[in-house]
Amino acid sequence: KGAKENIDKKLITCGLDRCPLQCGICNFCLSSLDCEQGPEPSEQPLPTSNPTTAPTIVQTDTFDLSNCNMYSIDWLFDLARSCERNPTIDSTEGCRCYDAEAKIRNGFITCGVDVCPEGCSACEYCLLNVLDCRPEPASSQI
Repeated sequence: KGAKENIDKKLITCGLDRCPLQCGICNFCLSSLDCEQGPEPSEQPLPTSNPTTAPTIVQTDTFDLSNCNMYSIDWLFDLARSCERNPTIDSTEGCRCYDAEAKIRNGFITCGVDVCPEGCSACEYCLLNVLDCRPEPASSQI
């Protein structure tokens, strides 16, 4: 369902996008959906541009936990390559969420404060189950 949904939402473009190297899950999903991968990087034509009009790439250091689409694919790939067996709510054996760990370490996510957006299973699984990064319970007024 996830790959099909990402194709439908135009997050994956068949014939253009490629799976990460050695990601069997991605290769399997795309091939089962008859989604051809783009050309190998060495086969892609180099862009031609006038040096005076070349685009400038600006690195931004922004992260928005409420925007699940911004990070969910990366976090799912982290899980796919690290989990020792199929993860469950009760067992996260060997599972790592490298990008989420880095976001916590670099201050983009604050455990005890930040909350996953509703319906973002990658966020909920990585933060709550793997990293035990939970929001503080609301204090009750007496």
